[in-house]
Amino acid sequence: MKSEINTSFDSSGEEIISLYDKVASSIAEIYEKQNHIEWIQRFAKQLPQGGRILDLGCGTGKDVAIFNDLGFKASGIDGSVGMLSEAVRIHPNIKVAFGDVRKLEFPDNFFDGVWSWSVITHLKGEDKKSVLKEVYRVLKKGGLFAQTIWRGRGLFVYTFHKNVVQRPHFLISVSSWQKLYKEAGFTNFNIKNISAKKGRGSIYLTATSK
Repeated sequence: MKSEINTSFDSSGEEIISLYDKVASSIAEIYEKQNHIEWIQRFAKQLPQGGRILDLGCGTGKDVAIFNDLGFKASGIDGSVGMLSEAVRIHPNIKVAFGDVRKLEFPDNFFDGVWSWSVITHLKGEDKKSVLKEVYRVLKKGGLFAQTIWRGRGLFVYTFHKNVVQRPHFLISVSSWQKLYKEAGFTNFNIKNISAKKGRGSIYLTATSK
């Protein structure tokens, strides 16, 4: 299967998307070296074999490729054409699309699982809520949503790639996340600590659709 990029969506022009477009070619290698296979496998074990997975904010497509290798029907969406171009260059056999994570162009009850590695924290409050509602909509009954977030509150700017690239994260408390999940319709909200760095820490959240 040849990689696909659908660029029909009219981008919102958010600053974070523009940032990724500018630095995509220089940070792709960094993303490809990131290793969170333990969490991918943890997620995959909770899904029906061969099920459909959506990677929300797929970046270079590494996780999409891994899910496919594990036997799933995986696809990814991202708001950065630059990152998607890197995805199809590095992983020529994956399926990715250009889209707005707040307005998913998929039918209701379509995916067995939705995966999002450190993406939704880039968005502000109302946008977070919109994403969760859309994720809930496209998940099958009993489907699983997993994402990672940074622990903390307020604006946190993560600087990397030789201290040149700055990524804004709009952080809210875990209890606030739990409230948003509940409002979207999710149940079985679970929390796992992944790592701690400079007092921040990364957290793995999961929840299921009713």
